[in-house]
Amino acid sequence: TLKPEIAFESHREHLLSLIWLRMGPDLRKRMDPEDVLQEVAIEAINYWHTLEDEANARAWLVTLTKRKLARILRDQVGVQLGIRGARIV
Repeated sequence: TLKPEIAFESHREHLLSLIWLRMGPDLRKRMDPEDVLQEVAIEAINYWHTLEDEANARAWLVTLTKRKLARILRDQVGVQLGIRGARIV
C-alpha cells in the first residue's frame, strides 16, 4: 500500500514547479511557494483515504495542488479588493 508521504515526496518537485509557475511573481513576493507545498502535503495526508486508485496518485496530487492554488488566488483577489470572501466565477 502506497503511503501519502511516499507519494508526495516522489512528486514533490513537480508539484513545487506547478505552484511556482501558477503563483506568478507578485504572489510569490507575498507568499512562499514552499509554504503552499507544505499545505498541500498536509491536505494529501488528511484526505489520502479519498484516493480510489493509487496508480492515480500523481494526478490526484496535482488536482489537490490546483484546488489549493485556486483558493489562494481567490482569497488574494479578495484581499486586494478589500472584499472578504471574494469569489471568482
